[in-house]
Amino acid sequence: MSKIEKLIARMKGNPKDFEYAELRRIMEHFGYTEKTGDRSRRRFVDVDGNMLTLHEPHNPPRLMPYQIKEAVDHLEGRKLI
Repeated sequence: MSKIEKLIARMKGNPKDFEYAELRRIMEHFGYTEKTGDRSRRRFVDVDGNMLTLHEPHNPPRLMPYQIKEAVDHLEGRKLI
């Protein structure tokens, strides 16, 4: 199992300590680029225009469970994971 596969499996388990940087690695792996929005808003956009928008957490940089679920649902909906 590759590092990215392990990271995806970890994300699907909805851990309490999943960090924004880990999500960024997964999204970049699938061809998404990060765009900056107002304040801490971030958008991950792929070449087809599919977009995942969420708040970048600070101090600590951990994602909330609902954010992880949104990311998993988005990627599963696109049949990427």
